[in-house]
Amino acid sequence: MKKLTMLLLAGVMFSGMNLHAQCYTKKIDKFYTKTIRSEDFKVKPEIVTPKKKIINKFSDAAIVSFVKADNNYYMFFYITRGNSSKFNIHDNNSIDLKFENGETVSLMPSGNFNAAKLPLLDCNIGCYYNVTIEQLKKIVDNGNLNGFILHISSDKEIPSATVDEGGMQYFEYIINSENLKQNISEAAACILSN
Repeated sequence: MKKLTMLLLAGVMFSGMNLHAQCYTKKIDKFYTKTIRSEDFKVKPEIVTPKKKIINKFSDAAIVSFVKADNNYYMFFYITRGNSSKFNIHDNNSIDLKFENGETVSLMPSGNFNAAKLPLLDCNIGCYYNVTIEQLKKIVDNGNLNGFILHISSDKEIPSATVDEGGMQYFEYIINSENLKQNISEAAACILSN
């Protein structure tokens, strides 16, 4: 009986350590490099968290992941919009993460990123946002993500976008799924554990 108890205790301890070690990886998925189209920003990720969905609708989907490279941190963001005009994300287009507790964390892109227009009228774009350790801690502490505002750049007005007072276009998303609301804070906690 004593041996069985010791084996169970060792198994629980090992699985706890193993879960912590598996929250990020050093094996970089080609998705991170294939989806980025930027002439002024290049990064070679060293450690990444698993990709987590934050939007999962019929025509729109978005994922996030956190990346560490050269002692800097980035939020990898990828969005696909069905039946959308092409848009880009430039270095002056913030993403404003809005949390259920009323807090907002704004991140700025690491450069200028261009979308890929697919034949099926989908607009797909991947980019990196600069993120500091303090911002990562705020994302973890704030908990559930209620939604976000994605500022964009385009040569023409996109019918489904909203225009702010400064003339900048943006898309606003509300996250209704309780499971998706936790994904960004879990990914931020993961990269901080490295």
